Amino acid sequence: MAHPGGTVRVSSHQAVGLISGNGNHCNYFVGELRRYTGDPQTIADFYAAQAVPDLGLLFIENGEFPALGLDEVLPYRLDVLSAWLDSPAAPRDHLYLVYLLGIDLDPGWDMRCH
Repeated sequence: MAHPGGTVRVSSHQAVGLISGNGNHCNYFVGELRRYTGDPQTIADFYAAQAVPDLGLLFIENGEFPALGLDEVLPYRLDVLSAWLDSPAAPRDHLYLVYLLGIDLDPGWDMRCH
């Protein structure tokens, strides 16, 4: 996936398994926290133009992830900004998270998902 100019990677995480909820399903998550300069709308437009299915984009608000709707879920332990930063003293402004999330997939025999 391409990223807009004026942005740099801060950290990334990935997860497969029973990421959220309970029960007989499987999820996957791949996310990258990035620092940006410029206008958030320009960044949102850049990613929208790529038309990637299941792509999520969250801009950090007041040093934390914004409140998520019922259909938006970050994996346990990755749903707080501090889990993405190397240091508690790291700047928390001009950050966004771009991610792919697949939920409620058939777990098959994958034991990570039960």
